[in-house]
Amino acid sequence: MTLYNPKKIFSVCLLTAFSFTLSATNLIQNGSFEESASFSGKWGLLSELNGWTLTSDNTPYFEVQTSALNVIEAQDGNQYLELDSNNNYGINQTIQTTPGDDYVISFYYSPRNNNKESTNKLELSWDGQKIATVASKVKGWNYYTYNVKATTNETQIQISGTGKSDSLGALIDNVMLEKIDNPNKTCNGGLYGINNYGSQASGIIYQFNTTDGSTTRLTGVPSTASNIASADGKLYLIEQLDSKSRDSRILTFDIESQQVTSEVLTNSYPIYRSAINSTGNSIRATSKTFMYDFDLLTGDKNILGKMQFNGETFKDGDIAYNKDFTILYLLTGKALYIVDVVTMKLTQQYKHGIKWASGLAINNDNFAYVSGRKPRRNAHIFEINLSTGDVSDLFETESRINDLTFVDDFCNK
Repeated sequence: MTLYNPKKIFSVCLLTAFSFTLSATNLIQNGSFEESASFSGKWGLLSELNGWTLTSDNTPYFEVQTSALNVIEAQDGNQYLELDSNNNYGINQTIQTTPGDDYVISFYYSPRNNNKESTNKLELSWDGQKIATVASKVKGWNYYTYNVKATTNETQIQISGTGKSDSLGALIDNVMLEKIDNPNKTCNGGLYGINNYGSQASGIIYQFNTTDGSTTRLTGVPSTASNIASADGKLYLIEQLDSKSRDSRILTFDIESQQVTSEVLTNSYPIYRSAINSTGNSIRATSKTFMYDFDLLTGDKNILGKMQFNGETFKDGDIAYNKDFTILYLLTGKALYIVDVVTMKLTQQYKHGIKWASGLAINNDNFAYVSGRKPRRNAHIFEINLSTGDVSDLFETESRINDLTFVDDFCNK
């Protein structure tokens, strides 16, 4: 078994997949940064840039570069923007929108330098809410697209350079905002995670692009849960309401409608690991060593038994089914096991070597994603080849991730 083989990442990022008709009108003014004051040479620091406003007091300048600089060829036209001039900075633009209408934001991003992910980060915000973090180690234009909904008549888009401020930052070009005229069903599949020790104020659900590590935050899901499961386009959370009585509830978040529903009340110790059962009628979950089934209609809890394995503490980890629901995997801080759900017998598959392994999700190709981290660090997402046990470090996240789930292509079932 091979441990920690960092993957080289070359890919186009498409976080959200739809069937829709776009208006074919870019609502962004000067999205390719071609409309600028003239400057001598191959790049320039400009105090003004048509259509855009600076959002940082750290610098008074936009940094516009040209293809002739030989850093990278502009994706559209001859000019593009770097978001770290003498300091990191952000740009924003306010657009006339219609409340309730759906839009698509897209842009091209490249790091300035190879192998400097910490200095090349970019954050995208819509109407004051951060919706994406982008970073890469490999120079070259990648395409990013996100669906958003307007809630007011005027909406601000902000794009900011983040990470280490060292004059080598994120490059962007061809920024677009288009209205969706005929939205169809959203199929927002892929890897989702929930941060550690959720709270009403800071509980956050993330969607991860496993190809390049870009991250989208889901908004409007207030919960103190730190577990997450999924089935048929819904995310499921079990939240403890009272530690003394252990009163709890099961929440769902519908990915398509973006609606949160309190499904049913139940009673439980804090849940750390969860997965929707093969029947789709219950959540299979564990506290620390005991495994339960929670009926999604009634909230009734069925105790399946206690997990035991010589030398195992079950301190960290998660559970997840394979694609066909024929195997239930258990992740702990030490190893990956297969669970016999009748006897609770565990069969060890691999010692994975991932520090503080917490979340587990399995994609449709039967590769496992695992979240883990070092002390005082944000989580990394790892990939385990379930056939060989090989472990690859994919990317670093922006938080501590307690639990993972993989949402399948539910739109096309």
